[in-house]
Amino acid sequence: MNVKKYLTLEEAQKLVPEVRRRVLQIIKLNKAIELISEIEITYDNEIESAFSEIKFNKKFHSLCYSMFSHMEALMKQGAFLDSTDIGRVNFYSIHNNRPIVLCWRLGDKHIKYWHYIDEDFSERKPISQLR
Repeated sequence: MNVKKYLTLEEAQKLVPEVRRRVLQIIKLNKAIELISEIEITYDNEIESAFSEIKFNKKFHSLCYSMFSHMEALMKQGAFLDSTDIGRVNFYSIHNNRPIVLCWRLGDKHIKYWHYIDEDFSERKPISQLR
């Protein structure tokens, strides 16, 4: 199953507002998952303990399901969340008949950088070089 979608710069740029909304949700959900995973409650009563664990697991899996649903929706649109820490998103595109990655980061209004697919993020170039 190939879900990689190639977009033009203009198509990717049009997705940025929706991508921003989803990335913010993913980051929020990821933090909630991390937080809930750190909670430890012990009970003297076996029934209360089992009931609490069921409630915890329902909430944990609900948060995970929601987060992964947002990630899946991004991928179906042609965006790949590269980093939840800084909200970095990649869009696949083509330049001079070669696959490239258009780079957007949470906090940016526009896609500012790109690099060839076989290059690292550190080798990114200003988007002005595509025009």
